[in-house]
Amino acid sequence: MAAELHLMSTPDTLDFDRLVRAHAARVYGFVHRLVGADLADDVCQDVWLAIYRALPGYRGEGKLTTWMLGIAHRVCGRKRRRRRLAADDEAALSELPDERAGPERRILDAELAKVVRAAIDMLPPGQREAVHLRQLEGCSYDEIAAILTVPVGTVRSRIHYGMMRLAELLAPYLESPHD
Repeated sequence: MAAELHLMSTPDTLDFDRLVRAHAARVYGFVHRLVGADLADDVCQDVWLAIYRALPGYRGEGKLTTWMLGIAHRVCGRKRRRRRLAADDEAALSELPDERAGPERRILDAELAKVVRAAIDMLPPGQREAVHLRQLEGCSYDEIAAILTVPVGTVRSRIHYGMMRLAELLAPYLESPHD
């Protein structure tokens, strides 16, 4: 990573293709979650163009991924619209099934992932973004605050209320049939 950061100080010597390859999946997943499948490809192009243009100003004070997701968040903010995931979009979001698990387990896992993603999509935008970054991207509170350009306390609040709402939305799926 240090060599990657060194290369960024001069865009003429930057191996931008390597940077894109290393971070494309994470940026695409984040953009996809914010704007939906129908806009994700176009918005990702805008995000990578914005990242390339902003590279000379990157000071290396935070994690590169935090900086890039912050740019992605700002670009998506200009293009965002509320959307619902179509059934065929779920295939693009789902992770590869565990081939060691039986077919029943894979089907149940895929269904559970679909239900959780739909529940996350029902959250208000601020909560949805914070929960996505924390739970799906594994970002720290400080990183989320930097990406969303809000105070850490706001991040904590959004995650807290978002997780409470998710618990309500997912309760019917988590209750035992014997209760």
